[in-house]
Amino acid sequence: MMMTSCDDSATQRLEDAARWHLWLTEVHSPEERADFEEWLSADPRNEAALTELRASLDIVDSLSGTPELVRLRGEALRAAGLSHDLRRARAFLTSRLVGRLAAMAAAIACLAIAAIWWTVSVPQVQTAVAERRTVSLPDGSRLSLDADTRVTTDYSRERRQLTLWKGRAKFEVAKDALRPFTVAVGGRMVVALGTSFSVELIDGEVHVALYDGRVDVMRAGSSGQWVSITSPSRPGEPVLTPGHELVLSANAPPPAASSVPRDVMKVSAVSAERSLSWESGDLSFADEPLSVAVARVNRYTSRPLRVGDAKAAGVRISGVFHEGDVEAFVSGVTGVFPITARRDGQDIELVSAQAAR
Repeated sequence: MMMTSCDDSATQRLEDAARWHLWLTEVHSPEERADFEEWLSADPRNEAALTELRASLDIVDSLSGTPELVRLRGEALRAAGLSHDLRRARAFLTSRLVGRLAAMAAAIACLAIAAIWWTVSVPQVQTAVAERRTVSLPDGSRLSLDADTRVTTDYSRERRQLTLWKGRAKFEVAKDALRPFTVAVGGRMVVALGTSFSVELIDGEVHVALYDGRVDVMRAGSSGQWVSITSPSRPGEPVLTPGHELVLSANAPPPAASSVPRDVMKVSAVSAERSLSWESGDLSFADEPLSVAVARVNRYTSRPLRVGDAKAAGVRISGVFHEGDVEAFVSGVTGVFPITARRDGQDIELVSAQAAR
């Protein structure tokens, strides 16, 4: 179920729908029924609001025993000043109080929809081989997933925490200073407030590309606390700025010293167009190890390529290939670089020229 934004116009429409919903529980004359039919036909969004309200209240009933909805329902009642018995009060309500009750019902509906969305929706987003996907998160952030990618989400009132388990994803983060947006990946943590960046877990490395804003990349320190490794306030540490990519080892053990050895990370300039070419169906490589290129190509094929030896894995390649076109990739690599393709039926292994002898 999609969550309706509870802005002023939507809230007013939902309040009207709640008022009519309560009105329909009573017996009315044909003339009064005509008023309802007139409201219903005045705008197609009116009927949609009533249908959405009823569906939301049905879900509230089905989940009425959950702690979160019990708490939210209590908060809504206190906020509306109607914590006394509503059924007994209904008989004495004036038209003004009916509107007040409708507003309260609308508030409960919005809270219920929000509670359901925040607590049980999109706990995991995953793509299959050769599938890409873009989803909107509850806070307005957007998540784009490359093929063969899995992300889990953990949203609450206090935090927005995601975990990238495999693959690559781009995050366009909605600003919320009270709830930092974090992405855990490969034993690292990327923290952002409102920005655009991508994170990839590949070939034993974490790649963090920043397109706009600022992120802080952190590692687990020897004391178990998270320590920044991209803070400008720490002399000697790399600083990640827009248009740059940080590459560092994944799952590295916490160092004994307060700094991270320089040979496990690097920051380099990156083109957003090249880095995000996968969103439009192209795979672009610029002086990257063959092992990394093959891992990305394999996200789009049911017949994954293999790299046969360390020398071949380290050959650095450049080029642009269309996703899923494995043969074009193999032809391009073997035609330009010192790489040979060994074939065994449908299996293809890429080896160095030396290993092919």
